[in-house]
Amino acid sequence: MHLLSRLSLIAVVLCVPRITAAAPTVRDMVVHTTKTMLGVNLDATTVTCSGGELKVTAPKLAALTLMNHQDFTLAAPALSAGTCGPGRMPQDIIDSAHPAESVEMVVRAIRQDQVDLMAQSCNTYLVEHVETTIRGISFSHDKSTWIGSRQVSQCNGGDSPADDPGQVEDSAGSSCAASRGGTTWLGLLLALGLVLRRRR
Repeated sequence: MHLLSRLSLIAVVLCVPRITAAAPTVRDMVVHTTKTMLGVNLDATTVTCSGGELKVTAPKLAALTLMNHQDFTLAAPALSAGTCGPGRMPQDIIDSAHPAESVEMVVRAIRQDQVDLMAQSCNTYLVEHVETTIRGISFSHDKSTWIGSRQVSQCNGGDSPADDPGQVEDSAGSSCAASRGGTTWLGLLLALGLVLRRRR
């Protein structure tokens, strides 16, 4: 191998850790949580294997969420339990003797910062996560929208969650500088709600 080729190979090897380190860091922080008991019908029309996933439609879910969790194939808001399979089929949920169930719907508004240290910036998203357990099987659905860009010094890391202090999750282990408090995020949530209503 020529000397130049060897040097090029060494340079690539040395750069790999730097490239890996430069990958965006994702930081999630729960800013609001609600828990509501909701009645759901459980029959052959609401519990299906759609697109290979076990899904339950819950029309009343629309009143609890800021974003639209509509499953357009099923023409209603829906939650998924993942791929259909043994122990995760409609017949494992449907009970003709008990066609309805009252379940606890947990809705979380999550601030998600995708931090790019190379660009010294953050892209911030609002993620709405809905989850519940129906007859021993966990169902969930996520919806997200882009909030905006900011400098890395303003990214998630020091903000206090609006409802539950300490609920900060760091998926990559790096930290960011502190910025604004939870009050700002409450304002953003209200403003986003007005925008989404006008679009409808």
